Amino acid sequence: MFMNPIFLFTFLLMAHALIRPFSPQHPIAEFKSLPNRTVVLIELQIYVQSFNGDWVVLDKNEPFKTDLVVESAADRDWSKLVKGGVFNAEFVGNQAKTTFFYTSASDTMHKFSFHFSNQNLNRNNSVYGADLKIYEGRANNPQAISQMDSTIRELDRQIKYASTACQEIENVLRFDTLDELEYDKIIRSSANLILFSIFFKIVATAVIMIYLNRRLKQFYITNKIAGLSK
Repeated sequence: MFMNPIFLFTFLLMAHALIRPFSPQHPIAEFKSLPNRTVVLIELQIYVQSFNGDWVVLDKNEPFKTDLVVESAADRDWSKLVKGGVFNAEFVGNQAKTTFFYTSASDTMHKFSFHFSNQNLNRNNSVYGADLKIYEGRANNPQAISQMDSTIRELDRQIKYASTACQEIENVLRFDTLDELEYDKIIRSSANLILFSIFFKIVATAVIMIYLNRRLKQFYITNKIAGLSK
């Protein structure tokens, strides 16, 4: 069985879209609404773009520093986190593949800012990217969670999002179908109304002509006009 080339191309685009380019001037930021005392597992893998444009995993022996700064919003307004929020914690990773653990201390919106530095980051024209995965544990449960549990929860969340999106698409299609049926109904009603109006005009014209013809004959007979008095 052959894979649909359009599906394959879309899948590759989605795979590439997971890797986000960055620079020292443009760090990566993620926003999460977390309940209090919720464990967060963060997995980070650094990539470098090859000459042909493909993303390649960065050599694990190449030192690469990642500073993770966690901030929270005082009133659950995530827009205030764009410029800066309440400082919560800071973590440092020194490898191309790094894992971070964080436990939320309040029930609010959180911002995870990733700042990158490397000796070659500003010396050459290479493009670097990060594959970032953030997993949430159980709400109000500070116990550590396994990677498999986090992965399953993330997949379950994505499936729910996909199901919701499919339901919304189905609703739109159903509304479009209803709109089309309503449009056809209006067109049919308009056509029937036009045909009825034409038929009514024809019948009314015929009745008027017959009535006028009889009145005219009666007038001729009453006034004994030649040719119609017999």
